[in-house]
Amino acid sequence: MMYVEIADAINDKILTGVYQAGRRVPNIRLTALDFQVNHNTVIRAYDLLEREGIIQNQRGIGFSVTAEAKDIIIHKRKEWFYHELLPDVFRQMRLMGIELNEIWPDYSSQNNS
Repeated sequence: MMYVEIADAINDKILTGVYQAGRRVPNIRLTALDFQVNHNTVIRAYDLLEREGIIQNQRGIGFSVTAEAKDIIIHKRKEWFYHELLPDVFRQMRLMGIELNEIWPDYSSQNNS
């Protein structure tokens, strides 16, 4: 869904410091132009981000990044990584017979120290 992709892109910009806590994010119209989508799609993305506590709407000012945004995004992405991505990666490794030390050569030496 496009609105989720927009929300993820905004999350990326928060994590990389492009959008900082307490600072405004571009308004809905500008974001719609950037992504070449209908403004309703951006509204859905901003609603999602607001529900997650990543941005907040300040009447008359617009949306800004919350103080907790970075921590919320990192926590959410770690949960996804641990519970969605890693299990599939390890399943694929087992199917192909790939050992951990093939993709992380230093793993054995770090664990034996």
